[in-house]
Amino acid sequence: MAPKMMIRLCLLVALALPQAALATPLDLTLPLSPDIMSGFIDVTFDASSDTLEATGFALTLDGAPISNGTFLLIVDLAAISGTLDIGGNVGGSGPSLLTGDLTAFGFIPGGGDPLEFTFSATGGDLLSLFGGLSAPIGVILSGTAFPGDFASDFDNRLGLAQGTGSGVADAAAVPEAGTAVLLLLGGFGLATRRASRIRRTGVQR
Repeated sequence: MAPKMMIRLCLLVALALPQAALATPLDLTLPLSPDIMSGFIDVTFDASSDTLEATGFALTLDGAPISNGTFLLIVDLAAISGTLDIGGNVGGSGPSLLTGDLTAFGFIPGGGDPLEFTFSATGGDLLSLFGGLSAPIGVILSGTAFPGDFASDFDNRLGLAQGTGSGVADAAAVPEAGTAVLLLLGGFGLATRRASRIRRTGVQR
């Protein structure tokens, strides 16, 4: 069996399994800041190479306009590898704002948008704002025309014309899972301690 056919077969099997990594939404909940909104995104998927590409314009950073903003996301779905590259100028930062390498990809099988990605930060002038080197970055991509599976080519452009896609993307820092758990445990501990003090003394502080 040809290597390409074997890769395609493995991908189709993965899509059919309910517990497969590709067939699971990431359920990203992105914070309000730091946050980069992008739009007018062309989304194309080439089934022969298993390559998803999203290219458009970075528009705002926490609501502040980005000039000459660019957004580029390229993912090899068979290898689960890819890159994120956001450029432009905002608040004295640029022209490279944020770059990253893919660490995870998820979607709702048969459910259409959104497509979700996490990247490990690799560079850009906003690197420290987003948590520094290797910090997790979440991207939620919508308006992709994703048909629910990756069996054939698809795109969101009008008549295949470049620059006519209406996709949108939200890119934001993602709290480390361990950090989120510690914050929840810390909050629970404080609440328990406060309730215990109120029971003992009958005084709220």
